[in-house]
Amino acid sequence: MTLINTILFSLISVLYLSNIIQCISLTVKRVNIRTLSYILLPFYLIFGIVCSLYIDGNKPIIYLISTVCFYVLLFVWTTINNKPKVLSSVYVTAVFLTIDSIFQSIGCILIELFVKDFDRVMVLNISSLIFNIAALILLRTLQKNHKNQIRNSIKLIPKRLYIMILIVLIIIGELCGNMAVEGDEAFFGNKINSFLTAVTIILFLVIIISFVFSSISRQYYESISGIMEKQMIDQVEHYKKINKLTDDLREFRHDYKNHMVCLQATLEKKQLDEALDYVKSITKQEIIDANKFSSGNQIADSILSEKSESSANIGTQIKFSGFISDEIAAVDLCAMLSNALDNAIEACEKLSSADSAVITVKCAVVQNVQVIKLSNPNPDNKNSTETSKLDKENHGFGLYNIRRTVEKLGGEMRIPKQFPEFVLELEFPIK
Repeated sequence: MTLINTILFSLISVLYLSNIIQCISLTVKRVNIRTLSYILLPFYLIFGIVCSLYIDGNKPIIYLISTVCFYVLLFVWTTINNKPKVLSSVYVTAVFLTIDSIFQSIGCILIELFVKDFDRVMVLNISSLIFNIAALILLRTLQKNHKNQIRNSIKLIPKRLYIMILIVLIIIGELCGNMAVEGDEAFFGNKINSFLTAVTIILFLVIIISFVFSSISRQYYESISGIMEKQMIDQVEHYKKINKLTDDLREFRHDYKNHMVCLQATLEKKQLDEALDYVKSITKQEIIDANKFSSGNQIADSILSEKSESSANIGTQIKFSGFISDEIAAVDLCAMLSNALDNAIEACEKLSSADSAVITVKCAVVQNVQVIKLSNPNPDNKNSTETSKLDKENHGFGLYNIRRTVEKLGGEMRIPKQFPEFVLELEFPIK
């Protein structure tokens, strides 16, 4: 049995590394395996084998030292491969190991309901192996199909909730561990109570997961509400400008008649020089242009004009070329174009005053597919998909909403380049 348990634990040790790296990659960022981790790997596996050999309590000191070294190396291995996110790596590792421990204990509790004498170490290892294999399959599936949604959703969880989740999981783990340990306590000796307690723990885990998703949804809709409110303010400002343009046109029409009367009078008197000077003075008057852009889509023109004024205030110019279909829903177009331009303007704000910034927007419709390519200077040589605002819990949803909208339309969002120029590419089918 010792040999089988050693083989099982060695396999579980390898699965720990794979699953934790998969979790970190899924929730935080892509993990790069470093050379040092390969050096630590043999020591990690050796200590794991020693743990499995002395788990029966024969030599408790050796078992304790090897166990501590095994888990320390596991944490070190995951953190050195994800140096920019050390705290996130430690957190993900702790949560995964705690959940694994809970499943091991639940396996023992359930087996004990039907079998009195059994190899507890074997059950712990088999329970852990089943959990890790199921986790590996689930994580691979999520990595393939839902990586972006999960990574963006994780960002919506408030930081205080992370601590609470870990504390609750540790408490559940301790409760399960106490139930799984052999003892003569009347409560845990009662099979019905043990079964009900195990079910309660499982339901409690489900409630925690539901609470997390509820928190994500609440945070998301609060951010969406803020974005929609901002878009409504932009729309009101746009309508105010249209009203001002209408008033200006009325004034111009009124002045135009007066100008024509004056011009006609000077011409009738053969005062050609005076008439020429009068025409020159008229042409020097400022002519207001409502839309500086002509994309083929009035909503897009309004958005571009509005953002052009905002960018001009920081010395940035928006250059547009191409065509945007008028078949795109206004809400979807606002979510994509407004957020993309807001992010670009925010990046340009960080440039020095001496730098000339240009935001380039190129659009085209190719075989019923709308293509939008936006590029802007990026002064920060870092991950531009993260918000630079201090209030990270309530900001940084721009790219998330762009991606969500594009994917809802059956399209794809790509970021082929981030530094020194940030490039955003959107492609989605149109009717």
